[in-house]
Amino acid sequence: MRGWFRGIRGFGGFRRLLAQIASKRSGLFDRPRSRQGECAAGGLYGALETSLGDRGERLAARWLSRRGYRILHRNYTLGRDEADLIALDPDGETIVIVEVKTRSHPHASPEWSLGRDKGYRLARLAARLDGVPEFRDRPVRIDAVAIVWPESEEPQVRHYEAAFESPY
Repeated sequence: MRGWFRGIRGFGGFRRLLAQIASKRSGLFDRPRSRQGECAAGGLYGALETSLGDRGERLAARWLSRRGYRILHRNYTLGRDEADLIALDPDGETIVIVEVKTRSHPHASPEWSLGRDKGYRLARLAARLDGVPEFRDRPVRIDAVAIVWPESEEPQVRHYEAAFESPY
């Protein structure tokens, strides 16, 4: 056992690499990723989007599109932060980060799952969007869409503009 620990200490370069990755200095986590036009479940399931969350995100995208929003990205990831939808407001200027929460129970309230931590992560994403050329120098707003979609019933969609305020 003692020799094993000494061997690990000998990997100084490896430990530095891990520290660099952990501190995000490598730029590895700073590249934006998006699944625009792809299945949200990824390549593993092909074109099947069967989860309630995926169906809720598609419904929210259609619902917002009908109200004049232009959907720019789905499942946009920047670093460790992720947004369900990124849209352009009907005013044509404001970038809107949209968090979608979907529940199937008719008495469930998806709004309860939008907590302070999620708001912080979305605000951090909003601050980091200024570094992406596509979104630079544009006002950013964080909205929430809550969907209650009981089986064999019509879904109920609630849209909350400016659901979170950014501390940045």
